[in-house]
Order: sequence, then C-alpha cells, then structure tokens
Amino acid sequence: MIRQLLSVSHHDFSFFETRKAFDIYEDVSTIYNTTADSNYNFKKLTSKKPVGLHRIYYIPHYFKLKVNKQSAFDKIELPEIDKGLLINLSGYASVTKYLEFKFSSKKRKKFNLAFKKLESSHNISYKTFYGEIDRGVYDLLMDRLLFLIQSRFDQKDAIHVALSNWNFYKESVFEMVLEKNASIFVIYDEDEPINICISYHFQNVTFSSIKSYDINYSKFSLGSLDIIKRLDWGLVNGFNIFDFYRGILPHKLEWANEIYKFKHHIFYKKIPLQIMFWPIY
Repeated sequence: MIRQLLSVSHHDFSFFETRKAFDIYEDVSTIYNTTADSNYNFKKLTSKKPVGLHRIYYIPHYFKLKVNKQSAFDKIELPEIDKGLLINLSGYASVTKYLEFKFSSKKRKKFNLAFKKLESSHNISYKTFYGEIDRGVYDLLMDRLLFLIQSRFDQKDAIHVALSNWNFYKESVFEMVLEKNASIFVIYDEDEPINICISYHFQNVTFSSIKSYDINYSKFSLGSLDIIKRLDWGLVNGFNIFDFYRGILPHKLEWANEIYKFKHHIFYKKIPLQIMFWPIY
C-alpha cells in the first residue's frame, strides 16, 4: 500500500495530438467554447499500474477539465514556469483587420510584395485537407514534410523535436484529418509541396503543430504566408483561437496577441482512514 501511495505517473497534456485525457477527468472543454453542450467524447488515458500520484503538466490555461467526483484522487493545481502564446481573433471581422492591428503599414506592404512576387514568378496554389484526404496523397505529403523538416534543420544544425516521434504522427494524423480533428495545409508550386503544416482542432481552437517549408523559397516569407492563409481558413471554418503553444519565441511574439500560463495538476491518492490514523508507538 505504501509503495502504491509513493509511486508517480507523469503525463504531458497532449490532448490535441491524441484526443486522450487522464481518466480522472470526466469532461474536457475550453473557455472559448460557445456551444451549450461542452461534453466531448474523449479517450480515457489510464495508468498501467496502480499509483498514488499522477502529474499532468503543460495544460493550456483555457482548458476546463472537470474532475470526476467519484475519483479516488484529490487535486492540487500548480502554475507552470513556461508560458504559451496564441492569437485570439475574437472581435476581428477579418484577418486583414488583425494584420492592421498587429503590424505597421510598412510591414504589411513587405508581406504583400513578397507574396505577389511568389505568385507572379511561380504557379502557386493553396489547399487545406480537412475531413477528407486520399491515403496516397497523405503518404506523399508526410514523406515530403519529413524531407522539408530534415533539410531545414540540417541548415540550422539542429534537430526538430517531432522527429523522435515521427512514426506516431505518420500513423495518427491521417484518421484525425478524416475526423476533422486535424488539418494539413499545403502551398504548392505546380504539383510540388513547398510548405506543409499540420494543425489540430478542438472546438474553436486551432493548435499549430508541425510545419516546414522548402528552403529554396526562403526569400518569399513562406512562414508568414502560411500563418495568414491558415488564420483566414480558420475564421471561415469557425476557429478564432490560434495556439502557438509553449515557448516565448520572437517569431511567435511577432504574431501573437495573448501570452498565457500553463496549468499543472497533481492528483494524489486519497489516504484511507486506517492509514491516516495509523497508531504511532
């Protein structure tokens, strides 16, 4: 019994990527949800062995996680040191209005010139896969995305964090796109993908996940074009929250209008009365 009380399990709150949440939670929603029914049928994440302490970390502040009152655990909520960034488009009628708020006219002009130069010198098209995608097309896009990531990070002499878990993404994202829990945004030059981004969706939140671009197109500000196109698509499809997640990085700060704190939940096993009042001799 004492061993169980002292044992600990650790869970990163990876709800967007897995649609799983620790089974102590009976409901998952967000503060941005505008529908009357907040319930979401998520998969329960359970420990493989009995433990007395569960640690769930990096929970975005906007998640409302209802704890099952019948649970054998009590909760302590702690703040995380790390912070996250997001774009909240509530109150903006269009992405153009947000860009006018966020960037100077000089900066917006620079974006437009780069985009026009790209589209005038190449046969550019844009496509978002959401709700349907051919398996063959999907496999080609994922292989291409892997190549783009490796090329980009070889250039930076760094390793992309997603590469250590690439098989998981390759196997899971396909079904999530079909279920409208994820989308894949692609910028094409002719038939060649030159920018690919995987995003996850929950209620009206878009979670920006894995993306990369062809380094041969660096002068065209593809990263900015990617964000603008995805924001525009998001507003059309009911997503007005665009989460960059963890890390106060310059390129995220340039776009975000909100900084948020993460939550950190500690669940500890309720101590049986016979142990709580164990006699001391």
